[in-house]
Amino acid sequence: MDINMFEIQDSLDGYWWHHISAENFGFMTKIPDLKNHQVNEGDILIHKEMQDEERFPTIIYHTVKNKVFKTVENKIAKEILANNLVKFIKSNNKIPYACNVSKFYKNGSVKVDYKPTQYDSFTLRILPKIHQIPDIQDFF
Repeated sequence: MDINMFEIQDSLDGYWWHHISAENFGFMTKIPDLKNHQVNEGDILIHKEMQDEERFPTIIYHTVKNKVFKTVENKIAKEILANNLVKFIKSNNKIPYACNVSKFYKNGSVKVDYKPTQYDSFTLRILPKIHQIPDIQDFF
């Protein structure tokens, strides 16, 4: 669906947006047309703005659910990304670009680092019971 990103309501004013595709984990850092941008169900939109006297930008996450934009916390955005990662691997039998399995835990969970740029990174936790993965090591 096409959206006008200027119509997404949050507390930030800037034009600094990123887009993570739910389908293929593509990461778009420069969105050429903010008034007419294509998004899909499950995509994550990241709005950033440098506030006065701050060293790091303020970040607000949005997701697309039932053709409606919803502001979500960082933790929820990572859960959505983890679910999208599992779906991608199940569909394509490979780990998407910029994802790296960094640790297997004794409890069966896996830590996956998604680092699409040198400035943007997400640590995703994959839990076999939640994601219905019988053999996590074989899965990865």
